Amino acid sequence: MILYCVLSTKHLCQKRRVPFVGIDDFAFKRRHKYGVIICDAQTSHPIDLLPDRTAETLKTWLAQYNTVIQRISRDRFARFREAINEVFPQTIQIHDRFHLIQNLWTLHNQIIKKVLPTRILKENKPSPSSSPLPLTKQEKRREQNAKQKWERAIQVKKLKEEGHSIRHIATMMNMDWRTVKADLLKEKPDTGERKKRSKPINDWTETVFTLEKNGRTVQEIYNAITEQGYKGPYSSVRVLVTEIRRKRKQGQTLQPSSYYTRNEIRRALWQWRYSTKEKDKAFVDIILKRYPELRPYFAFIQGFREAVSNRDKEQLREIVLFEKSRGDPLTKAFIDRLLIDFPSTLHACSFEESNGFVEGHVNRLWFLATPFFP
Repeated sequence: MILYCVLSTKHLCQKRRVPFVGIDDFAFKRRHKYGVIICDAQTSHPIDLLPDRTAETLKTWLAQYNTVIQRISRDRFARFREAINEVFPQTIQIHDRFHLIQNLWTLHNQIIKKVLPTRILKENKPSPSSSPLPLTKQEKRREQNAKQKWERAIQVKKLKEEGHSIRHIATMMNMDWRTVKADLLKEKPDTGERKKRSKPINDWTETVFTLEKNGRTVQEIYNAITEQGYKGPYSSVRVLVTEIRRKRKQGQTLQPSSYYTRNEIRRALWQWRYSTKEKDKAFVDIILKRYPELRPYFAFIQGFREAVSNRDKEQLREIVLFEKSRGDPLTKAFIDRLLIDFPSTLHACSFEESNGFVEGHVNRLWFLATPFFP
């Protein structure tokens, strides 16, 4: 099938005059054999497939291509850069913005792992003077739904007082009769808060803590609380005991709400600029105060994302060069790799084009190749 695709598209590259192409690699078989797909950026159609991703193969294709290519969109694969620079040194090369942000996320993840511990204890200090946080969109929606349901329940009660039957009310209001019956039983409006499902093990948490601390096994704990009236499954006891032992081994408190996880911090720092929740921004402030060494990395990552999002080439240049002058070992490899091909990175902010259309064809090729190269 892949060979058929190559042969059927080979003649197209000789007929089309394409000023802008996108290049990306794809896997015939992952970690074993790779090829290259070349697409027309104006039509988003593939124009050729190359059997491998070596620089020599790409050079041969570019040399035989009799149309002057003005722009090429690609990822940061070094062999692509070498081949294009040798054959078309004047062509404008554009880094794919998706891969730039993906590489930035990898750097962000590495920094979090290096700087922060796995778990961070919360500071549970009361702050009566602080004002309550505003409701999120989801919380506002729940509150509005609860208000509407209570207004509906009042209307149902009024119709019932007028002598209408439950079935008649259901027909009049286009509701199920069971919903009408539930509305008649309501005595006050709902709070709109989502309630967590209660588990039998929740009532025995303190008992399990005590028994496990005294050296009891999971089976002994299960037998002991079952004799006292526990009706839940054995697996719930096993999961709770495993969590207690894991936290004790890592030196953490046994209360699950008394620490922040590294995943929570990673997400909050990454989404800081785009989050509309005040509690997320307050959370980031807490983390940056407790770990001031994160501040320069946080400023760099947020500034980089803002510059790429706003297509601000000069801002991106200043941010990268400033981070280079800091000489930080955690960002050095990322910055050095950017500066090797810095003009192409800046072009990502100068042109609207990206490599997304090529990624779509790469996914299709992977789907075709999987049955033949598992």
